[in-house]
Amino acid sequence: MSGVDEAELIERAKNNDYRAYEALYHQHIGRVFALCVRLLNDRDMAEDMPQEAFVQAWRNLSKFRGDSAFGSWL
Repeated sequence: MSGVDEAELIERAKNNDYRAYEALYHQHIGRVFALCVRLLNDRDMAEDMPQEAFVQAWRNLSKFRGDSAFGSWL
């Protein structure tokens, strides 16, 4: 979904477009994983944390209002 605006991806994901959410995942997974590694100071322990973060984000996506960047909210 190259070239698609992030706001559009978010709106599509809110409407249960799994491909749009997958695109958001791919845009943000690197930073989320790096944050988990820094916070936990343990790369092995950090392996599962990004997936949990994205599962929680999917469940709560309707609460994202766009007042901040998606990456900050995530």
